[in-house]
Amino acid sequence: MRSLTANSTEPVSLLRNAIAMAAPSFRLSSSKRNNKVLHTPLALNERQRIRLGFNALIKASDKRNEKFLHHRLAREVLAILEQQSDVLKRKEEIHKSGAINRANLVQAMMRR
Repeated sequence: MRSLTANSTEPVSLLRNAIAMAAPSFRLSSSKRNNKVLHTPLALNERQRIRLGFNALIKASDKRNEKFLHHRLAREVLAILEQQSDVLKRKEEIHKSGAINRANLVQAMMRR
């Protein structure tokens, strides 16, 4: 189950890489205008990105079957590094919807 990268690298750097891979670049903010809800992508700073990535990692590890938290976290970190985690799919969905709604940025800037 373990990959070569997991055996040859320090655990802290693996965790940092997994959090960086799971962290989205922006969030979607909802606002209502003329009875229509507009989703506007807003850029996140580094601290917000790390927090959202870590929260996504914890939430995904809670869905695993292992008894102990450190086992669940380790499996989830390895799954993220091997590109097989649902966290990455969720991040892709956020980025797709942000790309779709990027035209709303102009409207949001004009309102301010």
